Amino acid sequence: MCQCLSILGRILIGILSLIFTIIGVALLAAGVMVKVQAPFVSGLFDTALKIVQAQADALTSSSNTFPEINLDEVIGGLAIAFIVLGLVMMVIGIFGLVGACCMIKCMVICYMVIVGLLFVSQLALVLILVLNRGLILDYPRNGLKTTLQKEFQGLDGKDVTSLTFNLVMTQLECCGIDNNKDFAEATKWQANYGTMSTHMYTAPIACCKTGEFTAPTTGDACARTPDASNSNFNQGCFDTLLDFIFKGDTFIIFACADVGGLFLLTFFSAVILYEIVKKDNKVGP
Repeated sequence: MCQCLSILGRILIGILSLIFTIIGVALLAAGVMVKVQAPFVSGLFDTALKIVQAQADALTSSSNTFPEINLDEVIGGLAIAFIVLGLVMMVIGIFGLVGACCMIKCMVICYMVIVGLLFVSQLALVLILVLNRGLILDYPRNGLKTTLQKEFQGLDGKDVTSLTFNLVMTQLECCGIDNNKDFAEATKWQANYGTMSTHMYTAPIACCKTGEFTAPTTGDACARTPDASNSNFNQGCFDTLLDFIFKGDTFIIFACADVGGLFLLTFFSAVILYEIVKKDNKVGP
């Protein structure tokens, strides 16, 4: 029975390890392309940047020249994270492939320990997200809000933070981290355009729905008096991303598949290791 499980486990580990390796290579390639500013990767941001630039031109009644987006600066350490994660997944995949196919004891042990630790950590993470999501999500939420309130300059801001937030709010149709109230404490955001009280904005122009903002004073109601019909002022970008990730049963299905897959890998690794030890300890006639 154990021998049959061992054969089945070797096949399963081989297939999943190959998938691990392919995903690792893909993540590694994506991280490297962002780091070296691959032209076709940078081109993905061109359309969104042109929308932001057009809205900024309407705001200032002049032509704005935006600097080229440095993806490495915008994404920060995400490219490095992709590279590291890609390398780790490649190593795990290679250990699994070689260990399962060649029945190498030390590699099977290393593979079993790695996937076992991943299984425990993933299970703990899922339980925390289900029982108390705030323990994990409050830190990045507060960090992003602090960055926005200290550095965001508005639609015509040329800095990386302003460009990034404007791109996100325009493309995801959201406003701030939680809502437009985040901008009440934004120290660099210019809410009062001109001296007339009608120019006082309560939400950035990037929060306006497409086509609602046309010009200051005559077509800026979405920024002065935003409501559900003309602005995304009440839809936070952080929750928008979370809703996409955890939408419906997607997260539950993914989490169960992830944790279950790691459990199977750990179990079959133990079975294979048992067969190797039994074979090594077998005494010939």
